[in-house]
Amino acid sequence: MKQLIAIIFVVILPRVASSQELPLYNHYFTYSYLYNPAAIANKEYTTVNLIYRQQWVGLDDAPEFIHAGLQTPLSENIALGLNFSNLEEGLFNSTTALLSTAYTVDFGFQKNLSFGLSVGSGRTSLDLDQIPDLSDPAINGALDENFYMEGQAGINLNLDR
Repeated sequence: MKQLIAIIFVVILPRVASSQELPLYNHYFTYSYLYNPAAIANKEYTTVNLIYRQQWVGLDDAPEFIHAGLQTPLSENIALGLNFSNLEEGLFNSTTALLSTAYTVDFGFQKNLSFGLSVGSGRTSLDLDQIPDLSDPAINGALDENFYMEGQAGINLNLDR
C-alpha cells in the first residue's frame, strides 16, 4: 500500500502541479463572459465591464490584471462582444484582444441554449529595462515580442434565468 501511494505521488502529482501563478477571477457569476463567450447572448442590453486586480499589494512586480469588456445584442438571437486584457507579472507583460459572437436557440419558457466563439490575438513581451545582463542565455529566446492567435468556444444553457 505504501508503494502504491508513493507511485501516485511520483507519477500523478507532477502532472497536476503547476508552478506558475494563474490569474484568479472572482467575477464568474456577475461577468461570465470572462470565461465563456456564449454568455454574451444572455444579456438583452449593452454591458461594459471593467476589472482591475493587483495581487500581493506592496510587493515589487506583483501580478496586476486589467480587463475591459463590452457585450451588446445585435438581434434577438445574435450578440457581439469585445474583450481586452493586460496581465503584468514581473518582467512579463501579456496583452490579449478578442472579438466574440454568440447565437441563442430559444426553447420557450425562459429556457435557451447559446453557442459562442471568440477569436483574437495576443502579445507577450519582456521588460528589458529590468534586466541587468542581456547576454544571459536564459533570456536569449525571450527578448523578442511574441505574437500569437487566441480563441475560445463555449456553450451556455439557461433554465428559468
